[in-house]
Amino acid sequence: MDKHIFWVGLVITAAIAWGIHFFAPKDTRPQTPPTQARQPMPPRPQVVNNPGATTSNRPAAQPEISEDQIYRWVDEKGVTHFSNRPTANAEPVNLKPLNTISIPESEQARIDARRAQETRNYLARAQSKVLPQKSHASARRTYVIERTSAEQKPKHVELSGRISGGPKCRKLHLTIQARSDRGGAVYARTMVRNAGGSFGSRLFEAKARNYWDGNYPKPAWKITRIDFTCLD
Repeated sequence: MDKHIFWVGLVITAAIAWGIHFFAPKDTRPQTPPTQARQPMPPRPQVVNNPGATTSNRPAAQPEISEDQIYRWVDEKGVTHFSNRPTANAEPVNLKPLNTISIPESEQARIDARRAQETRNYLARAQSKVLPQKSHASARRTYVIERTSAEQKPKHVELSGRISGGPKCRKLHLTIQARSDRGGAVYARTMVRNAGGSFGSRLFEAKARNYWDGNYPKPAWKITRIDFTCLD
């Protein structure tokens, strides 16, 4: 009898413990891992209401940097310094603007006249050069020229044309002059074999040195004069 009472009490106790565990409210909050202890925050700097006063926690005001003004000062060693940051003993330096250039009209006219004279002198020197030629007066002759062309290249002016008529000559020397729409002048020399007479028409080509970098519109050239000299 005592054995049955013991087992009944044990079952009732287990049932009560299981019911308490099953029906008890559970904590649904997420579990967070333990964190380290927070370090104490440093004390805040003291705020001063007076804007003119400074404390050890407030940095000193830096001098303003000027982009347009230059300052000059001399240090204790006697060395002169220039900077756009003013110092205690710095003096402002007045600089003249560098991006403006004004030329009086009289000076510009003088420059244009000098350039025109240099061009005339250049052409006169080119014409004064004596070419080897025959001693008789008929060495310098006249020929018919057609389809002349003058075109600006990056490093030279290409001159060309066709000799369609004139006295017969085995070695015809040509001195070609050309001018541009901007007042420039160039000249070149070339030789054509078996031109004029029964030889028929002949093409001629010459190159005159003149540089053009392409930063401005291409100049327009035109052949203005051709001198002929028969060498044979």
